[in-house]
Parts: sequence; C-alpha cells; structure tokens
Amino acid sequence: MGISTDAIALPKRLAEQTDIDQEEGLMILEVESDSPAKKAGLVVGDIVVSFAKSPIIGHNDLYRRLTKDAIGKSTEISILRAEKLIKLTITPTEDKNQ
Repeated sequence: MGISTDAIALPKRLAEQTDIDQEEGLMILEVESDSPAKKAGLVVGDIVVSFAKSPIIGHNDLYRRLTKDAIGKSTEISILRAEKLIKLTITPTEDKNQ
C-alpha cells in the first residue's frame, strides 16, 4: 500500500464522536510517492481504523487483510482525519521490493 504506520490508542472522546467501536488504530507516519496510498488520498497523520470493512487495531490486522486476493481490487479504507471519519477507496498492489 505504500505506508509506514504506528499503532496508537484512540482518544475515547474521538471514538465516541465518530461512532467507532474500537480503542486503537494505525497512524500513518509516511506515504510513499506514487503508491496506492498516495493515489487513494491518504496523508501523514491519518489514522486507519478499517480496511475492507474490518476493524484495524494493529499491524497484524492490516497484514492479514492484504492477501493475494486483495491485490488489484478496489477496497474501502476508513480513516480518521481532523476528527472526522472518512471512507476512501484504495487498490493495493504487489510490493515491488519483495
């Protein structure tokens, strides 16, 4: 997807305000240029809370959903940005470095 992330705790007020039933998410620390994340509109500081309509509370949750079946398919990704829940569409590609 072209992002570097760090697991973070979501402020309880923010989770309640956006109707998110989870306590953690993945904050985006870096977005690679010309990556699926960049093309989808993800930016540094966004907090990933779901991918393919499944909650993302840690790195393993995201890795489990990035299977061969997900490569090349448009998928919904939900993020928190400026205290708002935003749904974007991302199309993961195969990692060129592997």
